[in-house]
Amino acid sequence: MKGGVMMRFLGILLILSLLFPATFFAKNTDTSCMLAKELAKKSIKLFEKDREKGLSGLIQANKFCPEDFKIAYNLGAAYYQYKRPDLAYDVWSKLAEKHPNNFKLLSNLAYLSLKLGRLEDALDWCNKSLTIRENKDIVSLKVEILFKMGEYKKALDFAIKHNLKDMAEKAGEYLAETIWNRFREGEKEEALKEIVLATQKYPSIRSLSSAKDKMVLAMIDETQIPLPKPLPDIQFKQRMAQAPVIIKKEDEVLDLASLKQTLKPRKSYALIVGIRKYKHLKGPRYADNDAINMYKILVKRCGFKDDDSHIRVRINSDATLGTLYNDIEWLARKAALNPDAIILFYFSGHGAPLVEGNNIKDGLLVPYDAGLDNLNTQTAIALSYLKERFRRIKNQNVIFIFDACFTGTGKSVIGMKLVRPSINVSFLKSNKLFISASAANRPAKEYIPGRQGAFTYFFIKALIGEGDQNKDGWVDTMEAFLYAKEKLQALEYDQNPQISIPLRIKLARVK
Repeated sequence: MKGGVMMRFLGILLILSLLFPATFFAKNTDTSCMLAKELAKKSIKLFEKDREKGLSGLIQANKFCPEDFKIAYNLGAAYYQYKRPDLAYDVWSKLAEKHPNNFKLLSNLAYLSLKLGRLEDALDWCNKSLTIRENKDIVSLKVEILFKMGEYKKALDFAIKHNLKDMAEKAGEYLAETIWNRFREGEKEEALKEIVLATQKYPSIRSLSSAKDKMVLAMIDETQIPLPKPLPDIQFKQRMAQAPVIIKKEDEVLDLASLKQTLKPRKSYALIVGIRKYKHLKGPRYADNDAINMYKILVKRCGFKDDDSHIRVRINSDATLGTLYNDIEWLARKAALNPDAIILFYFSGHGAPLVEGNNIKDGLLVPYDAGLDNLNTQTAIALSYLKERFRRIKNQNVIFIFDACFTGTGKSVIGMKLVRPSINVSFLKSNKLFISASAANRPAKEYIPGRQGAFTYFFIKALIGEGDQNKDGWVDTMEAFLYAKEKLQALEYDQNPQISIPLRIKLARVK
């Protein structure tokens, strides 16, 4: 069975698992599990339209009723389709401890282990599956796993035992190639003896007989030595080494309370804004978490002094238009009076496009008290205003970070429907350091397992220490930006974060 076929087989199992009929939710006297099943049922349907919200619902359902097999099974399937096979594996492997005889679960774990490169685990799950049911697909999968482990003799024996003639022939071909490699390396007599013994043990395998005849000729005439052929185990190792790194299982919600302070307070000022609850709008689910965690990391790792004269935090109803304008003026004055200080403005919440005709010409940061029908430069904070206010300030250590977007989708809002909008992508450009969670024409997304905006989650992970690429004990702005961007690409998030200038400001001390 080819790799693509195997992955399609796994995909079919996953799709079927998301289509359980209503009878899937049997009556249960336990109230929590009854509610969990109803929540899971709605989340499964929602997942087809909105993966992030559907996944979030399944996570909650699993917490309410962790003992329910089908809720946990569907959560694993949702994680897989959400491009988190590592989390799917974690959920299913724990489920297998409680249900060790469920063939579908064990076989899915075998395929998933192979996808993750865990060959020993994949072989173990295959063997467990085969003790329950003799299944041709799983038998073929085991041979494929043995190929990728370089265990060609074991693969050949197993394929012959189960009458898989094509796979047995393929195993013989790979075994012959390993013997040819010994021949090429100068062990000619040893290789010839090995191929002769192999043909005696496996007389029906044509590839071994053919290799023996050619090797005899090659002992006399070296021009008969065939060119090397790639072997599955080598190809597999190369592919795993070159593949985008699957993000390892996180401690899902960041625990910043336990971080040790690594930097003494330095001259620095920040305005941190996070709006989840708007007065007139439904806000992004984790914007307040974003702001709180950004505040914590600035104090713990970045040397920001923890008092109101150095750092202002505006959460939800505190972030009115008037308050934000006053705070921005305060921050600009600090930047002008302290040209060597670190100045940081962080915003997580709704963004909005500033529309003229059918064109998006600017981006707006939406304050707590704004309404959907009157979003403009008088009711929201325009990016052009920020650029102009800080443009002449000589301080070069000014950082703006926006976990918002300006397209009318994702974490942004709009009061009218656009028809093929023309987006002026230059509104994210600035002579100061503007870092945006998404490109001007892309939505900013949320990272459900971490309960945060996706960009902010990984930006903070970088500042904790994972972004120190040059190992100098510091994480600068470029390192944190590139780390977050790489992680989003690995998750196949298409938001394409942007940075206005490649300015390296040392932000977090990690050693």
